[in-house]
Amino acid sequence: MKSMEQLKEQLHNRRVAVIIGLVGLAGVHIMDLPSKWTETFYIAVMYMGVIAFSAFLVDRLVVKVSTRDYLASAALSSAVLLGYVVNRTVGMPGSTGDIGNWFEPLGLLSLAIEVFAVWHSIHGYLLAHKIQRLQGK
Repeated sequence: MKSMEQLKEQLHNRRVAVIIGLVGLAGVHIMDLPSKWTETFYIAVMYMGVIAFSAFLVDRLVVKVSTRDYLASAALSSAVLLGYVVNRTVGMPGSTGDIGNWFEPLGLLSLAIEVFAVWHSIHGYLLAHKIQRLQGK
């Protein structure tokens, strides 16, 4: 069994990975925001929500982390991942130009970042929960 120090170090590493994933998630959407602003305004508004919520979660993870922050990070990343799949399969209302466009470079980067963030968020949550349980909290 791993020592408490080893578990805490692993949790720290997961937290850093989640932060990197959220920064990447926001960055990709900042890069794509100008095109959405002119094409489909409501998608640009959703992008701004993703960017703002990512920034909020990064702040939470840097300052005071809780298991809820890992769950929120997983939920945000999963929602964006779902949006990507919907946009590439059936399209969004008023925006069907990306249907079937699975290999667009910025989209692939976004997909990779979303999977990365979901993976580390879930594992960070499980690890934080395990540490709390071992500490009797």
